[in-house]
Amino acid sequence: MRCSYADPHLHPNPVKGLGGEKIASKSKEANIWILGFLSLPPWDYELEPTLRNYEKIIDMIVKECRKSSGKGVKVKCFSGFHPAEVDILIDRYHLKPLEVLELGMKVLALIRDKCISGELDGVGEVGHQHYRTFSDRALISHKILEKALEISKDYGCPVQMHLENNEHSTVALIHETAMKIVGKPSRQIVFHHSKPSMAVQAYEKGYLSTVPGTKKPLLEYLFARTPPVYMLESDFVDDANRPNPVYPWDIAGMQELLLREGIVDEEYVCKVNRDNPREAFGV
Repeated sequence: MRCSYADPHLHPNPVKGLGGEKIASKSKEANIWILGFLSLPPWDYELEPTLRNYEKIIDMIVKECRKSSGKGVKVKCFSGFHPAEVDILIDRYHLKPLEVLELGMKVLALIRDKCISGELDGVGEVGHQHYRTFSDRALISHKILEKALEISKDYGCPVQMHLENNEHSTVALIHETAMKIVGKPSRQIVFHHSKPSMAVQAYEKGYLSTVPGTKKPLLEYLFARTPPVYMLESDFVDDANRPNPVYPWDIAGMQELLLREGIVDEEYVCKVNRDNPREAFGV
């Protein structure tokens, strides 16, 4: 019997897109057993970036997860403070750097409380800008990541990290940070949107990754060259105005096709879609 599929990283949006329930229903039809729902920044929901609106967003993603779990798919629920938010809050909304740091820490406190209550399953996304930015902004993002790792250590919450793709240096820096704060590696500390080579390096250090599964040729290359030490993600942003999205069911369908063609075997697919999500999310 074939394993069901997983998509541990996508962003439902009931304001501009399908919303969680429709995503979960269509995913169930595609033989997907688990989804990771992550919130978006306030402006993606047509909200101003106030602390009160961040709280509304956390409540919104919790509600989306709760409703969607009734569609026959497990839904793991995350909220965070994306590193790109640091730059946007300064450039577009004219907050001062210390105001952004204060806001980010207050948002993380709200997330911590929801993790303690069991309404959220984890923190994400947090991490580093994947592009050039000012040093103070990079430091703010790293401080927020450190706070997320503290929450993970204290309350057992998984963390999904948006990072640079600098392979050895990124893995080494996160490992050093995790050892300082958490005290040991953890498969529940997840490198999001990872290169295949970085996923291997992260796994060797004790962490898991999500790798974009966007096109069939890329999956063929990934399956042929990379051991099953990662999870596949769509990183679907649920917005009707975004062109050419990759849906969770697209990734499931591509894997199904590659199985039928004999390009990948059942053991590999089960490791990627069943065993690794169980480790990452404590299912």
